[in-house]
Parts: sequence; C-alpha cells; structure tokens
Amino acid sequence: MTEWMNIEVAPAVAAAAVLCALVVVTSLQVARYRDRAAALRAANELLRIHQEAAAFVFNSERAPLRLREKLLFFCDTIFDRPTFLAIITEVCRDGGGTGNGDAKAFAKDLNALRGQDEELVEAYETAIRTAISAMVLRDPHASLLAQQFSIVRVVADKRSEMAVFSRAVRIGKQHDREPPRAMLIPA
Repeated sequence: MTEWMNIEVAPAVAAAAVLCALVVVTSLQVARYRDRAAALRAANELLRIHQEAAAFVFNSERAPLRLREKLLFFCDTIFDRPTFLAIITEVCRDGGGTGNGDAKAFAKDLNALRGQDEELVEAYETAIRTAISAMVLRDPHASLLAQQFSIVRVVADKRSEMAVFSRAVRIGKQHDREPPRAMLIPA
C-alpha cells in the first residue's frame, strides 16, 4: 500500500516543488524589476535637477566662458555610456583620488569663484554631482561598479567628483569637437 501511495503522490509532489521554484524565481524577478524601476525613477529626478542646474550655469552671465565650456564638454561626455563606464572604472581603479592636475586646477578655479558667487558654484557642482549619480543609477553595469568600488563614496568626495569631471572634459576635448557656442552665450 505504501508503494501505491508513493507512486500516486510522487507526481503531485514533483509538480508542487516545480511550482514553488517558479514562485520563488518569479518573486525574485519581480523584486529585481521593482528595484530597477525605482533606480530609473531616481535617475530621472536627478537628471531633472541636473538640467535645471546646468541651465542656470549656461544662462548665467556671471559664469566664466571657460567654465561653461568645461561643463558642456562634461555633459557631452558623461552621458555617453561606454565613455562613462571607462571614466568610472578608471576613477575606481585609482581609488577615487584626484587623478590629475586638471582636477586640482578646476577645484581651485571653483573655490576662487565661490568667494564671488556661491549660487553659481553650487549650481555647477549640482550639475556635476547629479549627472554622475544619474548615470550610476541608469546603467546596471555602473551600478555594479558602484557596489563593487564604493563609487558613492567617490562621488561624495569633492576631489573625486572633480577627478570624474576633469577626465570627462579631457575626453570631450579629445573628440575634436567645439562646444556649440549657442549653449555658452547667455540668452
């Protein structure tokens, strides 16, 4: 009688086990999709803030032309996915340090401007910080790098933020493109 029960019950037990496995896998997928959707919503909000801050800088007559040019190179470069991943990988490999003299010089320029126009510097830094953060959230590979290399700590450090910025500007300039002058001249 026990053999008969095992033969009769075995398919039902196997089906229940498969069904449980499917429920677990589906639940995990749904959780991943929800997390991804939340990251994309956050990235969208960061991009909105970035756009406002960048527009403030580009439209400000107080913003020096060379700083507007650098921000334009940065924006043009940072939103290119392969380039962004290369920059983030390089910064993470360097341990988030300042990277080069360009970053130090740029930070010095911003500090000098800070004494004259704090609002402009804050908008400039917000445009940089939100663009980097949005790209980390938008791209799953960059998010993985963020987890592996603690990029959040890197971005939170102004020196490292300037390292990402200066590398993006340098790469943007290497593309032999001139920034569109219409973007640099206040309306």
